[in-house]
Amino acid sequence: MPRWSLVVLAIAAILLVARPLGWIPGSYEAGAMWGAFAALVIGAGVAGKQNLAIWCGIFAALAILFQPLFPIDLKEYARWADFGGAVLVAVCVVREWE
Repeated sequence: MPRWSLVVLAIAAILLVARPLGWIPGSYEAGAMWGAFAALVIGAGVAGKQNLAIWCGIFAALAILFQPLFPIDLKEYARWADFGGAVLVAVCVVREWE
């Protein structure tokens, strides 16, 4: 994957971790979720073009899970979903960085 896309995905991982930890003020939380969603969509597109089907599927699923237009209410699992998504994205960034 190109470096610019990995940087975008790293920013998405940071946003996904920062939200449940309360590092993002409430007025900026919607913008952070739109940013993470956009980064995941970009990651899915780039991974699809690079024939990395597993990462493309993971990023597409995460984009659907974290899309802010029609949010999915995960109740008490929301924090763990954010952390899990951030870990998956970070694993891709570390693994694909060359």
